[in-house]
Amino acid sequence: MVREPLSRPANGPKPVAEATTPTTSPLDRLRELVQGQEWVKGAVNYDEDLHFSTFYLRASCVPHTGRLYPGYTGLVALYEGFNEHYYLLKDECQRTAVAIVKKALKRPEWLPCVVYEIVRLSDRLKRLFDPRTSPARLARMSDARLLALYERHATAQRTLYRYARLPEALDRGVSYFSTYLMDHLRAQGLSAAVADETFAVLSQPLLPSVLAQEMLEFEEIVAAARAHGPSSPGPADASARVRLFLRPELVQRLRGHQEKWQFLPYHGYGRRELATLGQYVERLAEHLHNPAAGDTADMAGRYETAKQARFAALAMLDLDPGHRALYEVYAEIGAAKLHRRYAQLRNFYYLDMLLAEIADRVGVSEWTVRCLLPEEVAASLRAGRLIDPALAERGNGCVYAVIDGAEVVLAGADAAELGRLVRAQVRGRQNPAVLKGVVASRGIVVGPCKVIIRADDYREELPKGTIVVSESTDPDLAGLLKRAAGVLTEQGGVTSHAAIICRELNVPTIIGIEGLLEHVRD
Repeated sequence: MVREPLSRPANGPKPVAEATTPTTSPLDRLRELVQGQEWVKGAVNYDEDLHFSTFYLRASCVPHTGRLYPGYTGLVALYEGFNEHYYLLKDECQRTAVAIVKKALKRPEWLPCVVYEIVRLSDRLKRLFDPRTSPARLARMSDARLLALYERHATAQRTLYRYARLPEALDRGVSYFSTYLMDHLRAQGLSAAVADETFAVLSQPLLPSVLAQEMLEFEEIVAAARAHGPSSPGPADASARVRLFLRPELVQRLRGHQEKWQFLPYHGYGRRELATLGQYVERLAEHLHNPAAGDTADMAGRYETAKQARFAALAMLDLDPGHRALYEVYAEIGAAKLHRRYAQLRNFYYLDMLLAEIADRVGVSEWTVRCLLPEEVAASLRAGRLIDPALAERGNGCVYAVIDGAEVVLAGADAAELGRLVRAQVRGRQNPAVLKGVVASRGIVVGPCKVIIRADDYREELPKGTIVVSESTDPDLAGLLKRAAGVLTEQGGVTSHAAIICRELNVPTIIGIEGLLEHVRD
């Protein structure tokens, strides 16, 4: 565990009135900040709402980071439709990343302990909801029990994100961490080409991420099906009839796989169903009749090769304990992020039921509840009504902002104006003629691009040689990524979801390409 005293987190940043004078409105102060300083994109999150994002946005700000690391005093998050775009002050991104690296160098055991805490708290989050939770069970709870469950959930998320946001700050907005490690290799006397190759070796995952685990375990079932036969009568009947030809033990293995991994494709906005046994049967049929559909045969062997290559690379370098620990923890950070993401997908399945029940008792739509801050949700449930009717206006678009460490939520015309100001400021500093990013998985590929944000957006077979273009890569895209010739993403550091899974799949990938989706069209 991280051996560091933790300051008690507040329910939220201090109210904006404490940070402004009576003659300065929150909007005026935000205009001043936006127009007077350089802002960068923190992230774009599809299928996101104000309620949940408050947990991770607050966790990155000064009142909550405490002694762990310097946090942000300025932040602007825009909510339009079901998507969130948030922006940070560039100098604060740089200052925070530098401070984390300096602390990690001084205390080599510290960052690995933070990664351990992320995994531990993610596992605790998975146990928060009783697996028997259902809309009917929630409906039978008293208001007091429902409120207690909601508050336990809120506490668990705040506790997790206190640690989970720390490693993400290493590359958020400025890609500092990856650049620092590359520069340090060059400082060791390596040429640019050798440094690139060495960094690729040092950043390669040594153990399967949760996404790779699912693929490898499914391939074991496919291998067993091939070994025991018979398979379905032909490719045309594969999806519909393969179940008739499966031995009982194979069906049981598929059921076990479903129970373990059924939350992986879950999205509470476009898809509120878990993966079914029938979907895994169809996937098995596809693999049986098209061996290339799996294409993970050499994945398991790459981890052992990666271990040997990293050992040799570290032995070649003259690294002090602090820098050696940074290179060793690098890939673990990405794996911990994916571990946390899957824990949260499971959590979202039950949280969505909980928010729907709270909305019923408050007498508003679920979307209205999703546009409330956590403390507003709790207060409305206690009151049995929306505590302020004006809060419903956020459903048409709003802005969550942190000003000098204090927060404010704007809706209506004020939110629209601030959104235009921030986007104009960030866009004005970009070079539209140049698209550049960071190599996350090395390789050379040429092919047509296909923009895919969610797996549900693309149901057809991905043509061979296709380069997948996306904002980022959530777990539901894993099936498409393993068939892609290459991957390009607009956001993400080298420890992002896309970077980790594409390195595991050995798919050439470039990430963090600012303005990518504005310039690439199918």
